[in-house]
This record gives sequence, C-alpha cells and structure tokens, in this order.
Amino acid sequence: MSFAILKMTMSASLSGHLGQRFDVAIRILIGLLLLVLSVYGIFHGIRASLAQAIYHYVKYGAGSKVVEDLRATFRRCQDSFRLYPYGYYLCIWTAEKAYYGRFGPNGKEVPERLEAARLWCERGLELNYYKSQLRRLKTRLLARESLPDAIEYWGKYVDWQFWEPYNHAVLVEMYAEAGDLNNALESLVWVEGSEYYEEASRKFDEAWKKEMVPP
Repeated sequence: MSFAILKMTMSASLSGHLGQRFDVAIRILIGLLLLVLSVYGIFHGIRASLAQAIYHYVKYGAGSKVVEDLRATFRRCQDSFRLYPYGYYLCIWTAEKAYYGRFGPNGKEVPERLEAARLWCERGLELNYYKSQLRRLKTRLLARESLPDAIEYWGKYVDWQFWEPYNHAVLVEMYAEAGDLNNALESLVWVEGSEYYEEASRKFDEAWKKEMVPP
C-alpha cells in the first residue's frame, strides 16, 4: 500500500517537473520568435527609412535642384526601390520623370529614358494596378505604338472610373486623334461642365475641321 502511494507520488512529481520544463521551453520559443520578429521589424524599418530618404532627396531635396544626368537620378531611384520595393509613388515619380524628360539637349527623344519610363510604369502597376497616373502614362506609351490599343486600354479604366470627367477628356483626345469623331463626341458629352471641357472641345473641333478638309 505504502509502495503504491510512493509510486503515485513520484509519478505526479515527475509529471509536474516535465510540465514545468515544457512551459519554460514554450516561453523561450515564444521569446525567441518575438526577438526575431523585432529584429526583422527594425531591419525592415531601417531599409524603408533609407529608401524614403533617397526618394525625398531626388524629388524634394538637394538632388532635385542639381542639373545632372538623369541616369544618376534613375540610379538613386533604383537604390531606393531595391531597399523598399513597395513604394508605388516612387514608381510614379520616376516613370513620369523619365517620360516627360525624354528629350535630350538636341531636342531628340532618348530611347533609354523611354525604356526607363516603361520599366517604372510597369513596376508601379504591379503594385497598384488602378492608380490613375500609372494607367494614364501606360496609355501614352501604348499610343506611341498603337492608338487603338491605347484607346482600348484606357477605355477599360474609364469603365471602372466612369464618373471622372478627366477620364472621358482623355478618350476625346485619343478618339479625335484617331479620326473617330462619333465616339469622340459621345465622350465629350461626359466632359461638359468640367474644367476639362474647353480643352477637350478644342481638340474635337480641330479633328472635325481636319476631317472637313477635302483630300
């Protein structure tokens, strides 16, 4: 009887000791996990801060006031993106910088800058597919190769953001350039009353007058 009681006591003591060791091990594992997550968070935060500092430098800081080769600016943007590849505003700025700065000192387009505009535009769209600036720039780039493809691409965006007059004004511009006056006029109706109407109407009138000129 005494032996049975002693055996039960030892078993309970052993179970309790194992349970305590298991609890300690779990707490150590949780602590290590939190430590790893904290280190990762700090490391990620440092990278994001450095990326933002580079972006701020080229857009707002001393880098924006220095007249330099755009390739140096693009390299800095690439450094920023490598550190933090989630900033689509960096992509927007760099893509537009490349596209609107595509002309060299001789007044001719620089193919390298157009290629940079395409690259950064696609990067931005991968991060935010419906950002209007990126969709508009992609449309402009498409129009250089195929105006019908550009109209189709932008038309899909207009279907999603139908009630924005600017979107229809862009369609008026492209339809007018393509000589499609019927669709241009239909789009112009949705621009009426907005700040974009005067310019869109002017482009429609120019296209209409051009169509009226005898061949």
